[in-house]
Amino acid sequence: MKAIVIAYDGSECSEAIFTELQHAGLPPGLDAHVVSVAELWALTAADPAMWAPMSADPPVVRSSEAEKLEALQRASALAEQGAARLQAAFPAWSVVPAGTVGSVAHAIVQRAREISADMIFIGSHSRTKVGRFFLGSVSQKVATEAKCSVRICRPRPLSGAAPRLLVAVDGSLPSHAAVRAVAERAWPAATVVATVVVIEPALRAAIEVPPEFSAEYRRQRDATLDWLEAVATAAHRQLEIPGLVPERHTLDGEPKSTLIEWAERWRADCLFIGASGLQHADTATLGTVASALAVRAHCSVEIVRP
Repeated sequence: MKAIVIAYDGSECSEAIFTELQHAGLPPGLDAHVVSVAELWALTAADPAMWAPMSADPPVVRSSEAEKLEALQRASALAEQGAARLQAAFPAWSVVPAGTVGSVAHAIVQRAREISADMIFIGSHSRTKVGRFFLGSVSQKVATEAKCSVRICRPRPLSGAAPRLLVAVDGSLPSHAAVRAVAERAWPAATVVATVVVIEPALRAAIEVPPEFSAEYRRQRDATLDWLEAVATAAHRQLEIPGLVPERHTLDGEPKSTLIEWAERWRADCLFIGASGLQHADTATLGTVASALAVRAHCSVEIVRP
């Protein structure tokens, strides 16, 4: 990992990013770009007298150049504030403040592309000119459109304990990347990392098939279960690293709800998942499980792209 983007807007959730950075196993010497975005809105004129003759639609009133300049100054000041905090916490990093004006999600993703960032850190909620945006309009859009990994940070109490990390594995390429992302970082001693495989009910169910196909069906089902067992074993072994405390769990249920519920019961600090699973051939596409976890998980979620 060489470069990261930090989306900072001064909200409580963006403040949580600074805590996450301390517990994300990141290397020294990173290039970190702190991006703050002032979003200007195109408003419609409220006074019908301003409308053009014979026009049924109100005209769009664009922001003036003075408003844009003022917005850019605010964004730049906020980025510099965040960069100063980051530089104090990580003096060996090269920290760059970047204030800009435009669409929040687009500006963050674009900056990540420009610097070939390895990861974007963003709060689970963000603040804009008109109040608060919930995940789905900013964070979800970033997670969907980014070409790099995205870590969605949620506030958590400072306990002083080593992190508890959960890695969802299913044998896909992004799943292998998620395991590798954990294995390659430097974690505090006694960090607990659990690899989890979820077996969907259909795979366990005794489905009635014609007698002439029953033996083949059982063979394929058993082969799939054996393969998932091998995937879990390989991931567990990859994380048998000095300083880590690896665990391995096989769960039954629907993947989205099972992972969300189990992560909370297990008290995970961060859940690692590949951006797409076996059902998605395009590793750049955000899969349905990763998307659900990003929105509904109680803890931070790192969506990993190879």
